[in-house]
Amino acid sequence: MDRFIERQKRKGVKVTETDRVSFHEDFPRLNMTMQMSMIDWQLAILKIAYEFAYLHIGPSYLNDAVAVRLRTLLREAPVDQKRLQAANISGTIQFVSNTEKQVNPLKSFCSPDTLLVAFVPSGGVGYVYVNIFNLFEGRIVAVETVEPTISSWIYFRDLKREIEFTGNLGEFFATHRP
Repeated sequence: MDRFIERQKRKGVKVTETDRVSFHEDFPRLNMTMQMSMIDWQLAILKIAYEFAYLHIGPSYLNDAVAVRLRTLLREAPVDQKRLQAANISGTIQFVSNTEKQVNPLKSFCSPDTLLVAFVPSGGVGYVYVNIFNLFEGRIVAVETVEPTISSWIYFRDLKREIEFTGNLGEFFATHRP
């Protein structure tokens, strides 16, 4: 702005301080239209569950029946609701409902600033729980048969508190508070 005023003065244009206008709005408004594909975010949850199970279990996971169905579904685009249901993946993928915190202790760690992915073996199968910014969540049976040596595992990241944890779920509960 100062350069502009100097140039104007050199050209002979009279510029006064009252000609300078400064404007700042603390809460600017932004109007926009958002369109969201219900299938795409469900596929994102499935992809995260698939990759997390692979990272935790290793290459042997690729032979699991659920892994094969997930991989086939994720590779063959486009995916519609019919193909998603035909893949026969057990679990739920939904918008977050804050009424289940007592049922799922992991949800008490979730907020609009957190990412949480946990692998939990239970009843011979392996579940992956995914919570993205406490907006989207999924609890998927990602492994049909879990070896007894496979333990629970978690990745947790709190962007606001700058906390990141990867490790055993029991250790996470012992060292972190919601």
